[in-house]
Amino acid sequence: MQCKETGKPIFVSGFGMQILVYYCATAYAPLNFIDDKGSTLDSLLSLDPNISNGIFLDSSTGDYYERDVKKGWVAMGNTGLHYSQSLEGGELVNSKRGLIRPRNDTSLHNILYINNNHEQITVIKKLYLQHWVVRDLPPEFKVYSRNTWDPHPVNIQSAGICLVRSNYRVLAESARGPQIAVHEDSVCVQFDVLPRYAESVVVLFGFLQKYMRDAYVSFALIGR
Repeated sequence: MQCKETGKPIFVSGFGMQILVYYCATAYAPLNFIDDKGSTLDSLLSLDPNISNGIFLDSSTGDYYERDVKKGWVAMGNTGLHYSQSLEGGELVNSKRGLIRPRNDTSLHNILYINNNHEQITVIKKLYLQHWVVRDLPPEFKVYSRNTWDPHPVNIQSAGICLVRSNYRVLAESARGPQIAVHEDSVCVQFDVLPRYAESVVVLFGFLQKYMRDAYVSFALIGR
């Protein structure tokens, strides 16, 4: 997080995006979770009532709770992430070989198919089609994303989650949630950058090209 604190441009993928979302949600606060994988909210009823230390994580929403002696378990905030297997209804089709699209996408052009459980169809938001991060990409493309924790998709709503989501801009998303987001000078992608998924490399190349060009211009101005 030192790079974030000094304002340096950062490109992160996979777990790096999850760390950045967590940073936006909690300012990287050291939270001592009872179970790092979290559990369902119903599990609170079976916890030892004498527990006074530790924070309970609801894995399906990312909300976290701290025990108050008088009030019991009190919601304290949201991590910005959820355990993907605990979220139901995120995809239209969950088969080894089928079409996956975000819920609101009913278009039938340029149909893409997934070949394994880790592939996802990513769709660029129309508002950001000309953003420098994604302008060289097709509106829809396939990525490889092998993650167990995901940033929240738009169909999860709560006051805490909306606050977290307002801290970064989502440029593209899949049925499971955001796939490309920006925060200040940071670009983060949830998918792996792999040569066989050409669009993932385009995003990285665009980032390098922009900031190398900006650095060259700054160096040239200083040298005058």
